[in-house]
Amino acid sequence: MASLGMPQPARTPTIGLALSGGGYRAMINGLGQTMALMNASDEASKAGTGGWLDAVSYMAGLSGGSWATGSFLANNGTLPTDLVKNVWNLQENLIYPSDGKVALYSNMYQNVKDKREEGFPTAITDYWALALGEHLLPSAYHMDKGANYTFDRAAQTVTKFQSAELPFPIIIAAE
Repeated sequence: MASLGMPQPARTPTIGLALSGGGYRAMINGLGQTMALMNASDEASKAGTGGWLDAVSYMAGLSGGSWATGSFLANNGTLPTDLVKNVWNLQENLIYPSDGKVALYSNMYQNVKDKREEGFPTAITDYWALALGEHLLPSAYHMDKGANYTFDRAAQTVTKFQSAELPFPIIIAAE
């Protein structure tokens, strides 16, 4: 609030941002809304300060909205326009790799198998999440480096999450 030139109220409300489901369209729309809250046109926001997003405590996403929430957090709150330019791979098909290699499928199978062998339950959403991760997460979290991104790990690796500059993520997915 102070970054917007407003005094801190005696009682600060808890604000949540909810991003709807709907695949890529919901992801892009949700991060467009997020970017508006970041006040990305403002020079202060580009420097990492200011914007209404500072007042948001929680960011919840359903389906495509969860892709936006997860990608935004994993990429340290990067401006969505920079995600589109530098991180996201929206040109390639999520299911059928452009190089035609089946390595994508064997990597997904092995990662889910490893999870199951560690005693964790697995579901079809595990395969889908791995495919999405290849397109939306930083390369450090791609399958060739092991499926190694979890939200509890974000608390240790995402600097803006550690300093409470990013909203707490709530992810909703259904099989």
